[in-house]
Amino acid sequence: NNAGVYTPNRFLDYTIDQWHDTLDVNVIGAVRMCQAFLPEMLGEPFGRIINIASTAGKYGSLNQSAYNTSKHALVGLTRCLALETAATGVRVNAVCPGLVWTNFWYQLAPLLAKTNPDYEGMDGRAVFERIVSTTTPMEREQTPKDIGNLVVFLASAESCNITGQAICVDGGMTMG
Repeated sequence: NNAGVYTPNRFLDYTIDQWHDTLDVNVIGAVRMCQAFLPEMLGEPFGRIINIASTAGKYGSLNQSAYNTSKHALVGLTRCLALETAATGVRVNAVCPGLVWTNFWYQLAPLLAKTNPDYEGMDGRAVFERIVSTTTPMEREQTPKDIGNLVVFLASAESCNITGQAICVDGGMTMG
């Protein structure tokens, strides 16, 4: 389950529609997929549900309460489904990426500048690099391959004793 929307805003500036959109895509989308596929998976000796959450599902963040709430909910869903399927061959885990470079950062930079004047006039790559350098102890961005490597492992038989986990791939960002 890998779908997500992100709109940074101050809590009082979010509209109810923004909350609905964020929760619908980030949580209800995963619920729908799980409801569609879990019944058949339960009849098999092996199954994996891997939710792509975020480090935002592990802590609070300034000016992103809708997103963080949705990712906390996705981690909660992961844990609840893991408990419900623990005695079966289905394992349910979440991957929590840290800062991954995509072109979306070019669209995100002006939105972030609205709530943080330090980012005014910076392009997406510059904003991204500043955030990585100030929040990630390894000072290294995560790549789609980094995330994919964990997903491949969790999808494999080698992960048969791992369930209900929300595993960060974040260069140490959530260590503290």
